[in-house]
Amino acid sequence: MILTLFDKGKAVTTVLPHRVTGQYILSSYDQEIMAVEGENGNWYLKSNKQAYLKDTHQQRVRKLQIVPFQTYTIFREKGPVALLYVEPPTDGRNEFTRHQVTASEINIGRSQQAQICFRNQLVSNLHCRIVYDTEGNAVVKDNGSSNGTYVNGEKVTEAKLNIGDVLYVMGLKIIFNGRLLSLNNPHQSVQRNAK
Repeated sequence: MILTLFDKGKAVTTVLPHRVTGQYILSSYDQEIMAVEGENGNWYLKSNKQAYLKDTHQQRVRKLQIVPFQTYTIFREKGPVALLYVEPPTDGRNEFTRHQVTASEINIGRSQQAQICFRNQLVSNLHCRIVYDTEGNAVVKDNGSSNGTYVNGEKVTEAKLNIGDVLYVMGLKIIFNGRLLSLNNPHQSVQRNAK
């Protein structure tokens, strides 16, 4: 399982082993948040004194089983909530293909109108866009998406892109190399559309 923790404007990924055993700690950049433990062949998130989970009835619970393609809200006694996104590992997540950009703007989102269409329920229809100027410099702009756009692990509303920067949108990774983008294809859910 691949767990991505969105906390305090940062995205941190933890990869759990295939063998479901042991205890792992979900950490933000500045603190440990919650344990993930293997029990009877399943992974569970475990509440603690500082961070806790709620069930579908909004009741505080001691533990919740982790299910792929789900999000979990982690509440704190003091401080903001964090969001955890869970996905299974796939070959497409770690294999990248090239995408040559010829337009001055490229849209990324769940909509078929996006040049990079990522069919994931946690991605907004027009999640974000990359805008190029006449000299080839680029800026990524979040379109007010629900779950945010991240560059090199930092949540952004707008950011200048540099060669080698990694743009992250809920499992989709785009490595920026000017007008040549390298895209992964998690769960075979990415489609490139001509503008």
